[in-house]
Amino acid sequence: MPFPWTTYAGAETSPTFSPDANQVAFSWNGPAQDNSDICVKLIGTENVLRLTRDPASDESPAWSPDVR
Repeated sequence: MPFPWTTYAGAETSPTFSPDANQVAFSWNGPAQDNSDICVKLIGTENVLRLTRDPASDESPAWSPDVR
């Protein structure tokens, strides 16, 4: 059965798990649903860390092998 990793308002796209599988990075258009930024969420928590704040849409996050 599928399990939702996030339940935020708006569109959450391009999810990718960190190499250690402890975090998920994704593009989210935020609570105002006006601009997509890259976010990271630690699995098992509700808090989300927004990594980008550019006025242009940020899409397709990717992890480096050392989880950066």
